[in-house]
Formats: sequence, structure tokens, C-alpha cells
Amino acid sequence: MSLDTTLQQSVASIPECLAAGYVDISSDMLLSVRTVDSHPREVLDLVAAATADLYQGPNIRSIEQM
Repeated sequence: MSLDTTLQQSVASIPECLAAGYVDISSDMLLSVRTVDSHPREVLDLVAAATADLYQGPNIRSIEQM
């Protein structure tokens, strides 16, 4: 099953889901995205960077060091 198909099925099967995406955290790149509305690529790229920061940002590094 392709990544695009998996994301589409996820959006369809999760109640009230508006979007799903796959982000390569090491590069902050959005590899695939499915949304119920269209959004400019710049917005999606910012969401990808924020997602990567959520999992690898300074707060997470501090927690891991504790």
C-alpha cells in the first residue's frame, strides 16, 4: 500500500480528521499530505517544520537528558 493511500484511508477513517501527513523529521520535509481542504505549499511546509520541532525541538532534548 502506498503512503498516499494510507494517508487517505487514515483521514477517511478518523472521525473529524482534517489532515494527515508524513514528515521526514531529519530534514523537516513533508513527504506526503492529504487534507480535506487545499492549502498553499508554504503553509504545509511550516506545519512540517513545526511537527519536526515538536519531536526534536529543544524541549524534547531537555526531557530526554533528564
